[in-house]
Amino acid sequence: CEDPLEKGAEGEFVLAELKDPSPYLAKTEKILLYRWNRTYPDDVVFPLDALKDFRLTASEEFAGSSHDNITFEVYER
Repeated sequence: CEDPLEKGAEGEFVLAELKDPSPYLAKTEKILLYRWNRTYPDDVVFPLDALKDFRLTASEEFAGSSHDNITFEVYER
């Protein structure tokens, strides 16, 4: 799909890795966010100010194969 953020329907998961999700946040029900314990060069970053309209409902830390610490967070309206 060329534009999954545009075509995502209610209840569907959409991966927003390479495009700014800001224009689509009004119809977003839930955000699944992964944070790594490193800083990388980037072209697109998630707009953290967008989380102000959501509440953190779950958080889990775990070790990955290439990162000592990965944090998985769930934000819901």
